Amino acid sequence: MDEEYTINTTSAITSSLYYKSGTASSIPNIVEHVNQVNSDKTYIIIRSVSDNFYSFFNKKYRYYIVKKTNQQVVSFETEKEFVAECQKLNIFPKLKSLDKFDWYNREEAY
Repeated sequence: MDEEYTINTTSAITSSLYYKSGTASSIPNIVEHVNQVNSDKTYIIIRSVSDNFYSFFNKKYRYYIVKKTNQQVVSFETEKEFVAECQKLNIFPKLKSLDKFDWYNREEAY
């Protein structure tokens, strides 16, 4: 994703956001079940499947805002709350599926 954050896909249905610090074995998992993502210089925004893969079919999602400088994570139960906080923080990127990003497709090739 960038120099400090990566999204790793561990199966056909599971992707997680990680912060790259320290050794490979100590990379903290920040958000699991990432379904859509985007970022700007300050924040990463995420939509994740709330409980498990079947939540995807039932449209049960959680939304997250991750502050890049300190890995602070704020989560939201509803899209309405999430959008309101994005507007308050002047976060304007739109959420996109992982396969829409060049870095994701490039990482999958390895």
